[in-house]
Amino acid sequence: MKSLPIALMIAATGFAGCASTPPPPAAALPGTAACIFATSLRDWQVLDNQTLLVHAPMGNKPYLIKLFAPVTTLAYQETLAFEDGDHNDRLCSTGDSVLVGGSIPDRSPIAAVRLLTPEEARSLVASYRKS
Repeated sequence: MKSLPIALMIAATGFAGCASTPPPPAAALPGTAACIFATSLRDWQVLDNQTLLVHAPMGNKPYLIKLFAPVTTLAYQETLAFEDGDHNDRLCSTGDSVLVGGSIPDRSPIAAVRLLTPEEARSLVASYRKS
C-alpha cells in the first residue's frame, strides 16, 4: 500500500507539467528563426515573464527570446546568464537556457530565438506596453 501514494505523487507531478502554458508556436512569433553567439549579447529588455528582447552583436540587431515557461522574477533581475546546452557558444533553442536569480538560479529553457527587423522590435515593444 505504500507504493500508492508514490504513484499518486508521480501522476500529480506529470499532470502539473501539463498545466503550464507552452509558448506560442514559432510561426506565431514575429521575425525569423535564428541563433545568437552568447558572447555577443549587449543588453536585454524584459517584455513579460516569458519574453525577452535582446540586442547583439553591436547592439544593432534585435532578437526575441521566448522562454518555455514563465519566470515570475524575470522582470526584477539585474543580471541574467545565458547557457548554451551544446557548448558551441550559440543560443538557439533546443538545450539552451536563461539562468535567472542569485546563487541558485532558476533555469528556464529557451523555446525560440527569432531575429527581428527594427520595425518588428518597435511594434513588439509597443504591443507589450499596451497590454
